[in-house]
Amino acid sequence: SSCARDMAAVMACASSTLSRRPPVIGVIGGAFNPIHLGHVLLAVTVRETKPVDEVVLVPVFKHPVKTDLLPYVHRVEMCKISVKGKGITVSTIEQETGESNVVMLRALRAKYPPGAQLLWVCGDDVFDWIDNAKGQAMMRELDGLIVQRRLHQASKDGNEDSFYKSPMDTARIGALSERHNLRVDVIFGELPHFSSTLVRSSPAKWKAYLPSCVATYLEERPQLLSRVLKSLDDPGDQTIKHGDQAETDDDSPSVKRRRLQAKDGMAKLGDGDAQEAVIACIMRCIAVVHGLQRERGCTAKAFSMRSRDAEVDLKRARESIDGLLSDIPVVPNDVGAAHCMAEELAYTHQWLARDRAVSDWHLGKSAVCNDAASTWLLHINLLRKWGCRVDVLIEACAQVLEAWVTPTLDGDGQKQRNSPSCTDSRTETNAEFLLRLFRMWVRGKEALGRERAFVCAGGQAACRLVRSSLRLRSRLHEVIEHKELMFKRIFTAERARTDPGYQSAETLHVMLTKITAMEWSLMGCFAASTPQHVQHKILASPDIAVDGALCASTGRDFDLDRWWEATSSAVDLMLVLVQGLVAGICMVRSPPPRSISTSDLDDVSYVSDGGVAC
Repeated sequence: SSCARDMAAVMACASSTLSRRPPVIGVIGGAFNPIHLGHVLLAVTVRETKPVDEVVLVPVFKHPVKTDLLPYVHRVEMCKISVKGKGITVSTIEQETGESNVVMLRALRAKYPPGAQLLWVCGDDVFDWIDNAKGQAMMRELDGLIVQRRLHQASKDGNEDSFYKSPMDTARIGALSERHNLRVDVIFGELPHFSSTLVRSSPAKWKAYLPSCVATYLEERPQLLSRVLKSLDDPGDQTIKHGDQAETDDDSPSVKRRRLQAKDGMAKLGDGDAQEAVIACIMRCIAVVHGLQRERGCTAKAFSMRSRDAEVDLKRARESIDGLLSDIPVVPNDVGAAHCMAEELAYTHQWLARDRAVSDWHLGKSAVCNDAASTWLLHINLLRKWGCRVDVLIEACAQVLEAWVTPTLDGDGQKQRNSPSCTDSRTETNAEFLLRLFRMWVRGKEALGRERAFVCAGGQAACRLVRSSLRLRSRLHEVIEHKELMFKRIFTAERARTDPGYQSAETLHVMLTKITAMEWSLMGCFAASTPQHVQHKILASPDIAVDGALCASTGRDFDLDRWWEATSSAVDLMLVLVQGLVAGICMVRSPPPRSISTSDLDDVSYVSDGGVAC
């Protein structure tokens, strides 16, 4: 009929008009290091719910701040396989331009027909920087914003599972929209909470936050996976404000790590007396790390026990650290990485004074939260920054040792490709293996130190609280899994070497089994990552099984002193192993800079936690 023909003509005209309409592009920029489920969900949400014709992911080529990004080609490929078949594209425009933001947006617009509209997909923190110079320059290149209402962590009460949405000033947003001639669209629907911080704080469960195809991609590339896991081991820093005082950005642990990485190219070690000073400084750094781990544990005990004995132990731990930091070996300015390590040691006094002030303020309060579980979580949050501080010193020490193993520089002052981290197929030398073991052992030692402090912060009521709070049980489970992941790497690396001299002491395996048994008695179950043979060994021991059953059935107080003794004995023994590895690395050069005498190891004997002679 004529009516049908007219309708068909109208539809054809409408279709032709739509096809000629300039496209609307949703742009999502980011490091994607690697891309996680939050990125994918956001892209799909924008594609399906917002008036866009295309969503494009733009991985950063060179990040202005982050220096530990995975290779660009791998980040791009992981983005592509994550969004394959979802109507989402991936652009390498930043690689083409070598620039981000303004230059990138102009180049991206040029790839589409005239009149194309670019909508920037971002979080609601965009309104915090939209008014500065860079923000205004970027807004001039955009036609609109698609804003995700992100969840922010409400940690004031110590409850890490408490989140909120920051309030939106609609009047201000309207004024900004009018001023920049932008349209602002908001994603009001709830999206699951994913973030890089969440991934870093759960390294034992890293697969749970990544698309399965990305996890498979990484597992098929062990060298790439090792870099990801190294970055995920970092728990992330969390600024704790005390009164009107807070750390500046220049003092944050993450900034300090970037400074170390930036100075890594200066890794020459000098000769003669300079090398002796380097060795002394390395040993002092290890002693300081051990002392800080002990003070963190003593602070946790003081939080939970509020007893005179706990106060005395904390005072002694602080005096030991102050003694170590009062006489730092002098390293010449031209010794590169070693001088950076000495600078970090010299700076430790400043951040330690601030963190102690925060701890003392909380120790002086009779009650912080309404319930014991929330108080425990608050104390854990106060202690989290210590981990970042310790990581900075550990990385500084590792970089000096890496320079010791690979001291040759090319003409530009950069390390040649004889670094143990390179991906070629040559045989690993004994020195490089010792360096790799050192990195794993210091991380394993730190992971156990964090678990020690975590449980000590719960006090004698830890058993009852863990069994009554799913939130606490989950947090403890993650801490245990992280620790066991570290030791799994160590023992796997050792088994790969046929030389029995590289095998860790059986005594340490016995100590770790005892600690696992105490974890079982604390939680009433084993962590999912606990090896089956260890579970069997514990359950087959009548004394341990009865002890765990009594704790489970009677709800008796957790034996905190016994926990401290068991974990501290293991930490002290690992200190000896770490010292031995350092001595082996420092003597690898021919001729060695000098013999490592027992006086070099005496730096740490008086900060020992007890249980093992150092």
